[in-house]
Amino acid sequence: MMRGELYTSIDVGTSKITTLVANLQANSPPELIGFGNSPSQGLKKGVVVSIQEAQESIRASVNEAARSAGVSTPWADVGISGGHLELLPRWGSIRSLGTTAALLTRKSTERWTQHILLNFLRKDRSYT
Repeated sequence: MMRGELYTSIDVGTSKITTLVANLQANSPPELIGFGNSPSQGLKKGVVVSIQEAQESIRASVNEAARSAGVSTPWADVGISGGHLELLPRWGSIRSLGTTAALLTRKSTERWTQHILLNFLRKDRSYT
């Protein structure tokens, strides 16, 4: 298998967490190379009731997908849905991951998203 860009997607549901890892190459359809599935714990009717249990369920699905793909998954797109979700427009600022202020670009937004996701999935982090 030629390795292209890896794409990881996590679907967080009330009953199960599913993670897919795909190999993306130019001019080729995506190739599914990893799959992970775990029972969803810590969620009730789409709402997180135990961050620790939800975190463990997500981690189990991601780890299973990474094992089956034979690769590590440093980032992922996460899908959630539900009638309880709403979008509220807000203005604000995000400090640069560096030491100086910087313009918010697509690349810096992607870095922050990756930073947040990696910290969410860290086992040693407490969410109480």
